Amino acid sequence: MIAHPFHHSLGHREDKPPTPLAVPATSSPGPGRETVLIVEAEDPVRDLEQTVLRAEGYVVLTAASGSEALELSGGHPGPIHLVVTDVAMPDMNGAELCRRLKALRPGMKVLYLSGHPDETLAWLGLQDGVVLLRKPFGLDELRATVRAVLDRPAGA
Repeated sequence: MIAHPFHHSLGHREDKPPTPLAVPATSSPGPGRETVLIVEAEDPVRDLEQTVLRAEGYVVLTAASGSEALELSGGHPGPIHLVVTDVAMPDMNGAELCRRLKALRPGMKVLYLSGHPDETLAWLGLQDGVVLLRKPFGLDELRATVRAVLDRPAGA
Protein backbone atom coordinates (compact mmCIF):
# COMPACT_ATOMS: atom_id res chain seq x y z
CA MET A 1 0.00 0.00 0.00
CA ILE A 2 1.17 3.53 -0.68
CA ALA A 3 0.15 6.64 1.17
CA HIS A 4 -0.86 9.67 -0.84
CA PRO A 5 0.57 12.98 0.37
CA PHE A 6 -2.58 14.92 -0.57
CA HIS A 7 -4.74 13.32 2.13
CA HIS A 8 -4.84 15.46 5.22
CA SER A 9 -6.61 15.29 8.52
CA LEU A 10 -7.78 18.85 9.18
CA GLY A 11 -9.82 20.83 11.61
CA HIS A 12 -7.25 21.98 14.18
CA ARG A 13 -4.81 24.85 13.90
CA GLU A 14 -1.81 22.91 15.20
CA ASP A 15 0.17 20.84 12.70
CA LYS A 16 -0.87 17.22 12.53
CA PRO A 17 0.72 14.53 10.40
CA PRO A 18 -1.34 13.53 7.37
CA THR A 19 -3.51 10.46 7.69
CA PRO A 20 -2.61 8.30 4.69
CA LEU A 21 -5.27 7.18 2.26
CA ALA A 22 -4.12 3.77 1.11
CA VAL A 23 -4.44 2.93 -2.57
CA PRO A 24 -3.36 -0.48 -3.88
CA ALA A 25 -0.02 -0.11 -5.66
CA THR A 26 -0.23 -3.27 -7.74
CA SER A 27 -3.70 -3.11 -9.22
CA SER A 28 -5.60 -0.44 -11.07
CA PRO A 29 -9.02 0.51 -9.74
CA GLY A 30 -12.01 -1.22 -11.24
CA PRO A 31 -14.55 0.63 -13.34
CA GLY A 32 -16.73 3.09 -11.50
CA ARG A 33 -20.42 2.42 -11.18
CA GLU A 34 -21.30 4.94 -8.49
CA THR A 35 -22.90 8.37 -8.83
CA VAL A 36 -20.56 11.31 -8.21
CA LEU A 37 -21.66 14.94 -7.77
CA ILE A 38 -18.98 17.45 -8.82
CA VAL A 39 -19.36 20.97 -7.43
CA GLU A 40 -16.93 23.40 -9.06
CA ALA A 41 -17.45 27.06 -9.97
CA GLU A 42 -14.97 27.10 -12.85
CA ASP A 43 -16.53 25.65 -16.03
CA PRO A 44 -13.30 24.30 -17.61
CA VAL A 45 -12.23 22.54 -14.40
CA ARG A 46 -15.70 21.08 -13.82
CA ASP A 47 -15.91 19.91 -17.44
CA LEU A 48 -12.50 18.19 -17.25
CA GLU A 49 -13.34 16.44 -13.96
CA GLN A 50 -16.68 15.32 -15.43
CA THR A 51 -15.03 13.97 -18.58
CA VAL A 52 -12.37 12.06 -16.63
CA LEU A 53 -14.83 10.47 -14.20
CA ARG A 54 -17.41 9.59 -16.88
CA ALA A 55 -14.62 7.87 -18.84
CA GLU A 56 -14.04 5.74 -15.71
CA GLY A 57 -17.70 4.63 -15.79
CA TYR A 58 -19.14 6.85 -13.05
CA VAL A 59 -22.53 8.52 -13.37
CA VAL A 60 -21.58 12.19 -12.99
CA LEU A 61 -23.81 15.06 -11.91
CA THR A 62 -22.40 18.59 -11.98
CA ALA A 63 -23.17 21.87 -10.27
CA ALA A 64 -21.50 25.27 -10.52
CA SER A 65 -22.41 26.38 -6.97
CA GLY A 66 -23.44 25.08 -3.59
CA SER A 67 -27.04 26.18 -4.04
CA GLU A 68 -27.20 24.45 -7.44
CA ALA A 69 -25.75 21.27 -5.85
CA LEU A 70 -28.42 21.31 -3.11
CA GLU A 71 -31.17 21.74 -5.69
CA LEU A 72 -29.72 18.96 -7.88
CA SER A 73 -29.36 16.62 -4.90
CA GLY A 74 -32.95 17.27 -3.81
CA GLY A 75 -34.27 16.41 -7.27
CA HIS A 76 -32.04 13.39 -7.99
CA PRO A 77 -34.06 10.18 -7.49
CA GLY A 78 -31.13 7.79 -7.02
CA PRO A 79 -28.23 7.67 -4.61
CA ILE A 80 -25.29 10.06 -4.71
CA HIS A 81 -22.32 8.11 -3.44
CA LEU A 82 -19.71 10.89 -3.46
CA VAL A 83 -19.57 14.66 -3.67
CA VAL A 84 -16.34 16.14 -5.05
CA THR A 85 -16.37 19.79 -4.09
CA ASP A 86 -14.07 22.74 -4.12
CA VAL A 87 -13.62 24.16 -0.63
CA ALA A 88 -13.95 27.82 -1.67
CA MET A 89 -17.03 28.74 -3.67
CA PRO A 90 -18.87 32.04 -4.14
CA ASP A 91 -22.21 31.25 -2.46
CA MET A 92 -21.18 28.87 0.35
CA ASN A 93 -18.01 27.04 1.24
CA GLY A 94 -17.59 23.32 0.64
CA ALA A 95 -17.81 22.43 4.34
CA GLU A 96 -21.22 24.14 4.69
CA LEU A 97 -22.43 22.53 1.46
CA CYS A 98 -21.41 19.07 2.65
CA ARG A 99 -23.05 19.54 6.06
CA ARG A 100 -26.29 20.39 4.27
CA LEU A 101 -25.96 17.59 1.69
CA LYS A 102 -25.17 14.98 4.36
CA ALA A 103 -28.32 15.98 6.25
CA LEU A 104 -30.24 14.95 3.12
CA ARG A 105 -28.01 12.00 2.17
CA PRO A 106 -26.27 10.67 5.32
CA GLY A 107 -24.31 7.89 3.59
CA MET A 108 -22.71 10.17 1.02
CA LYS A 109 -18.90 10.41 1.05
CA VAL A 110 -16.94 13.62 0.47
CA LEU A 111 -13.77 14.57 -1.37
CA TYR A 112 -12.63 18.18 -0.99
CA LEU A 113 -10.46 19.95 -3.56
CA SER A 114 -8.44 23.00 -2.59
CA GLY A 115 -5.37 25.04 -3.24
CA HIS A 116 -5.70 26.96 0.06
CA PRO A 117 -3.30 26.61 3.00
CA ASP A 118 -4.32 24.49 6.02
CA GLU A 119 -5.07 27.54 8.18
CA THR A 120 -7.77 28.64 5.75
CA LEU A 121 -9.19 25.13 5.62
CA ALA A 122 -9.38 24.94 9.42
CA TRP A 123 -11.11 28.32 9.45
CA LEU A 124 -13.69 27.00 6.96
CA GLY A 125 -14.65 24.32 9.46
CA LEU A 126 -13.40 21.14 7.82
CA GLN A 127 -13.53 18.20 10.20
CA ASP A 128 -10.81 15.71 11.14
CA GLY A 129 -10.66 12.76 8.81
CA VAL A 130 -11.73 14.59 5.66
CA VAL A 131 -10.08 13.67 2.40
CA LEU A 132 -8.49 16.60 0.66
CA LEU A 133 -6.91 16.62 -2.79
CA ARG A 134 -4.63 19.63 -3.17
CA LYS A 135 -4.68 21.68 -6.36
CA PRO A 136 -3.03 21.41 -8.75
CA PHE A 137 -3.44 17.65 -9.05
CA GLY A 138 -3.01 15.21 -11.91
CA LEU A 139 -5.87 13.34 -13.53
CA ASP A 140 -4.47 10.01 -12.33
CA GLU A 141 -4.50 11.41 -8.77
CA LEU A 142 -8.15 12.42 -9.20
CA ARG A 143 -9.11 8.97 -10.50
CA ALA A 144 -7.23 7.11 -7.76
CA THR A 145 -8.49 9.35 -4.96
CA VAL A 146 -12.13 9.15 -6.05
CA ARG A 147 -11.88 5.34 -6.14
CA ALA A 148 -10.10 5.19 -2.78
CA VAL A 149 -12.69 7.43 -1.09
CA LEU A 150 -15.56 5.38 -2.51
CA ASP A 151 -13.89 2.16 -1.30
CA ARG A 152 -13.36 3.42 2.26
CA PRO A 153 -15.60 1.87 4.91
CA ALA A 154 -18.45 4.12 6.06
CA GLY A 155 -17.38 6.43 8.87
CA ALA A 156 -13.66 6.06 8.08
